[in-house]
Amino acid sequence: MNASSNISPDDFFVIITSIKNEKKWFSSFKKKDIFINALDWEKYTNNQPQFGIAHQIIENIFSSLLDIDVFNVKDDSNIHEEPIGCINDLCTNKRRIILKIRTAYICDTCLDSFLEKHNDKKVILHIHNIITNLRDNFINYDKIKSDINPYKVIVSKTGEISFGDKILKLNALHKALYLYYLKHTEGFENNVFTKNETKKEMYNYYFIFKNTADKKGIDYICDSHASGSPYFITVKSKINTALTNFLGSEMADYFLIKKYGEINKIDERLDKNLIVIEF
Repeated sequence: MNASSNISPDDFFVIITSIKNEKKWFSSFKKKDIFINALDWEKYTNNQPQFGIAHQIIENIFSSLLDIDVFNVKDDSNIHEEPIGCINDLCTNKRRIILKIRTAYICDTCLDSFLEKHNDKKVILHIHNIITNLRDNFINYDKIKSDINPYKVIVSKTGEISFGDKILKLNALHKALYLYYLKHTEGFENNVFTKNETKKEMYNYYFIFKNTADKKGIDYICDSHASGSPYFITVKSKINTALTNFLGSEMADYFLIKKYGEINKIDERLDKNLIVIEF
């Protein structure tokens, strides 16, 4: 049996992808086919990407049912170029996405259009319930996180990275990269890794963690960082995943490698006085 035979004409097909698109959109749709870009949500949703991605799925379903023309923004009254907190705000400035999540609002224009198209009222109620639930969880989660006091992180002379009384397990190469971030809390652009002094500093860290350190490994990870290659993205993900598994998602959030525009750094909320490097 063909898998497609089990798909109803009323079903939506949603792809969540890490592949970047030309227009740098969060998401878009064509009829009932939807794509969501899963990258960089931590920059726009206070490091809670799950809320942004979930909201985009519901938003695109709603827009599809409204039959919005995403390529005719100027003439479609249901697309708000100037944000009003409605689910259909365009948000060309991506940081304004938080407004939509926090308000869980569907404006009268969009609501009237939805009903005029003879859509089921139970569907709009269901959409409203979902975005309200997302809003409540987003706000509550953010409030809880604000009351958490992060650990002090200590890097010993022998290269152990500890948080409180816990020691983080990373391979030597990943540990060297993470130490570079801990040493440079002010942040930096990718191109810093093209510089010889950066590679030398990274190699010195690597040698602390692994006496048989191979310079080729440092060159490779530095070059991949400078170019933003898939290898660097994988390494960054492995470090962040190790931190999350080790500390739990709420505490780890202070220590993750993040991107703020073109700047890479440990979470900017982390007090640098909590970082102690003993060499």
